[in-house]
Order: sequence, then structure tokens, then C-alpha cells
Amino acid sequence: MSSGVWYGDDPEWYGPFDAEAFGSLGRHLSVKRTSRMLTYGDAAAVRMDCCRVVPLGRLPLGYVEEPARVYRHNGIDVQGRTERVAVTVVFRPTRWYPGELRLLDGRNFPSVYAGQMDGARHRFADGSLCLYFPRDPVQRRWTAQHGLRTLLSLAADHLFFEDVYRETGEWIAPQAEHGFPAERRRAA
Repeated sequence: MSSGVWYGDDPEWYGPFDAEAFGSLGRHLSVKRTSRMLTYGDAAAVRMDCCRVVPLGRLPLGYVEEPARVYRHNGIDVQGRTERVAVTVVFRPTRWYPGELRLLDGRNFPSVYAGQMDGARHRFADGSLCLYFPRDPVQRRWTAQHGLRTLLSLAADHLFFEDVYRETGEWIAPQAEHGFPAERRRAA
């Protein structure tokens, strides 16, 4: 990969990553590069001084542009459904999961959006699919080396499992224990 280039802008990364998907799904698939402005600053800055908390006020806000590589499939086939489901896959430089102590490499942890399911156990708060547990070893989860086509197939399988769950109350696929250890201890 070229130095100083975000992976989503680097053809050495995205060429091999999406080649198979565009080769077989090209007319249903599109990609665009986008970005959003993020603000950062500390609105609750405090200083500990002799066991006291002293508000320091707001620190100045900063702005940074966060790039994204966004793939859209206009409708994947899902077993048991008569209508196709649109899928959006968003790659950002990094991704944070609740309970994680660090940002994760975004190329292996994209956000995948497909359909809707109220009360879904295997979705994040933003509606993205929970396709893998970030702390699972790479042998047990999708990574970028598997490619976009495999990720889209994983999304189709996930939607099928959600349909079965809605009907039976049982998740029929392998699953990791939900939540992170610290969150589970707090909930107990």
C-alpha cells in the first residue's frame, strides 16, 4: 500500500478487495468515496486538584475530515424472501465498538446496513448488522482479505437468520456472547 494514502483511496487495497464482487455483481453494485466532517473537543473538561473536581470549561473544538468508501448493492437475494434487500457497506479509517479500549482498523470492521428489524439482537444501535465479534480471532470472523462478495453473502445469511429469529425466537447460526466483559459485569 502506498504510504500516506488512506486504504480506501488506494487501488492496491480496493482493487483486489472488490474485483470479484464487481465481476459478478457489477450491474447491481456501485461505489463512491465520501467524507464527513467530525468535530472534537472536550465539553466536560475537568481537573482533579486535592480531591476536588474543578470545571475548566469547553476546550476549543477542532474539525477533521473523515473519509469513507461506500459500496451499495441495489438488492441481494435472501433465502425465504420474495423481494431483494438493498445493502450499504461503509468503510472508514477506523471503527470503535462499545466496550473496546482502542479504535480498530476500519478495513476489517466495516458498517453493513441492510433492511430493518425492530428489537434485533444482532444489530448495533445505528442499525448496522452485527456480523462478527471484534475480539474473535481472525479465523472466526470476516476480514478484508475475504473480499466484498463474501461480505455481501454474509449479510444475506444474516438477514435469513434474523427472519428465522423473528419467527422462532431462536438464532440458528453460531454467535459470540454479546457485549464486552466489562459491560456484562456491570449488568450483573
